[in-house]
Amino acid sequence: MILAPTPVQGDQAPPAIVTALALLNRWSAEREPLDAIILARGGGSIEELWAFNDERVARAIAASAVPVITGVGHETDFTIADFVADLRAATPSAAAELVVGKKDEFLNRIDFLCHALMRHMEMRLHEKIVLLEERRGDSALAEFPGRVQELAQRLDSGEFALVRLFQQAQHRALAQWHRVAQGFAACDMGAALKNRGLQLQNLRLQVHSRFNERLQQRRERIGVLNSKLAGMNPENVLAKGYSITTDHARRLVKDAAALSADERISIRFARGQASARVIKE
Repeated sequence: MILAPTPVQGDQAPPAIVTALALLNRWSAEREPLDAIILARGGGSIEELWAFNDERVARAIAASAVPVITGVGHETDFTIADFVADLRAATPSAAAELVVGKKDEFLNRIDFLCHALMRHMEMRLHEKIVLLEERRGDSALAEFPGRVQELAQRLDSGEFALVRLFQQAQHRALAQWHRVAQGFAACDMGAALKNRGLQLQNLRLQVHSRFNERLQQRRERIGVLNSKLAGMNPENVLAKGYSITTDHARRLVKDAAALSADERISIRFARGQASARVIKE
């Protein structure tokens, strides 16, 4: 019997009762299963029993995984906890009697069940004995030892055949291994590796030669492009004695007819530039 003492009246009673129910449920889940929880207190006025009308207590009773039996107050007292519980007893002592029961009745019930079980076992044993006697005269049962001997001989023959097959497979595997070993022995691995090394060196030389050839082609191509680019450079054109003329809006002047009298123009040379004015169109 596990006791969880808690106040049963006053403002502190409802949360304390909820905590006690939670502790007993945890005990049942983690340590040893409990058969039932008795939530009880002695008699009192309706005000003293009011903790058992609290909603928190009612919800804790409903949520309990262990069956809850209430025994609150006298026989005529009823609380909300009584209606939520799995079973309601009139008093705390009545709740204890519901859980424990009468010892004599309990022992008598056990004796009755033991005698009933013995009678059932004797009856079933008698039925099996009768059935066995009937089966002994059956021709199939009489032939059973011979069938067992025949199956034993077949098992021995199968075992012998299995061993023979295993030995044959082992001999074939050894022969194949010897052939492979002889093939490796006949193969000159040193010469093969040397030949592979020469092939690899030759291939490396070919790659190096092709790379240098392609590199030279790229260099010549870049040289041609540089020459063309240099020929298109305006700075090189100016160095030959040419000049670039722009108007007041910095637009390139390609035609003298586009200029008007007294218009300011700018002339750029290879070195420096000068400003000028158009005298006449």
